[in-house]
Order: sequence, then structure tokens, then C-alpha cells
Amino acid sequence: MKLTDFLQDVGRPVAYYPSLRRVTGSTNATILLCQFIYWRGKESGGDGWLYKTAEEIETETGLSYNEQKTARRDLVSAGIMEEY
Repeated sequence: MKLTDFLQDVGRPVAYYPSLRRVTGSTNATILLCQFIYWRGKESGGDGWLYKTAEEIETETGLSYNEQKTARRDLVSAGIMEEY
């Protein structure tokens, strides 16, 4: 089996901008931020907030719940993201 054949069944890639790591302070926070940037304008609530479960985010990014929690904390601390 060729690698390209295998990758067809793996799922979708996640866009990642390595230079944003200097802003976020962490690779996981950057991965999460990039995924949220991808979802910008596709919010289901229409109120500008993004509603995703930890399971959905894990499926999309590969980040575990604990990795997401730390990444969210880093993004909030950096003033990049708000949570409620």
C-alpha cells in the first residue's frame, strides 16, 4: 500500500501556521487556534461564538481533552480567546 492510499482513509488535515506559536506560546494552542480560525464564519449559533464539544475538537485536531484544556487556558491568558 502506498502512503497516499493510506492517507485517503485517515481524514482531513488541519492547517497549522508555525509562526503563530510565538503568539500563543504553545504548539497545541496554535493547533486549536488554527482550527477555530478555520471555523470562523461557520458558527452554528450566528452570534459569533463557536460551539464545539471536546469530542468534536478531538476528532478534528487530535488534541485530547486535557490538551485542549491547557491550550484554551493559554489562548485565554494571551488575550486571544474568550470563554464563558
